[in-house]
Amino acid sequence: MPNPENIESHKFKKGQTGNPNGRPKGSRSLTTILREYMDKELEINDPITKKLVNKRIGDIVNLKLIANAIKGDQQAIKMVFERLDGMPTQKVDVSAVVTEMPTITRGGKEIEFDIGTSESSEAPGFTSETSDDN
Repeated sequence: MPNPENIESHKFKKGQTGNPNGRPKGSRSLTTILREYMDKELEINDPITKKLVNKRIGDIVNLKLIANAIKGDQQAIKMVFERLDGMPTQKVDVSAVVTEMPTITRGGKEIEFDIGTSESSEAPGFTSETSDDN
């Protein structure tokens, strides 16, 4: 058991921080800065309609992605579909070969497992409870 006298000397004092040189107050995360820039407007030639328009930077980035997909850029096509439909589902094989069934007891009685189909009304995989008294 640790000595309480040693613990007290290492505890933070009220109002004391554990990271005095941490992030300065008022600083912003990269995500916050990027979101602010994405909302700013620029005058650009729309890469699809070829007209001069005012667009948010976020919209410009999306337009460029779509324009690249139209040109046949496979990465851009993949990104567009992943943003619209989500990532494709992947099948995972969870099959296993069981060579020996575990022994589980409940209330002093052994529970037997049946890997095959069971016509029992009990939960799938369980057959019956047996006792060592038999």
